[in-house]
Amino acid sequence: MPDITDGTPRAIGPIADQVLAWVALQRRFPVLELRRITPDELRRIELCAQAAREAAMFHDLYGLESDATAPQA
Repeated sequence: MPDITDGTPRAIGPIADQVLAWVALQRRFPVLELRRITPDELRRIELCAQAAREAAMFHDLYGLESDATAPQA
């Protein structure tokens, strides 16, 4: 498992997978909480986790090695 302190999408991928599993459980078996999560909030959490997972896959495919530099003003 990658070190999650390096901040790369590759390191965040496993966390995103855990969040997606939690979302699926919340949909199937909602947990009683002091403040229940609305379906809209749950969908927002899911979309963020999916975006993080997609970034991790993109990172795995292309890596971060790039010669691109920020445009000079």
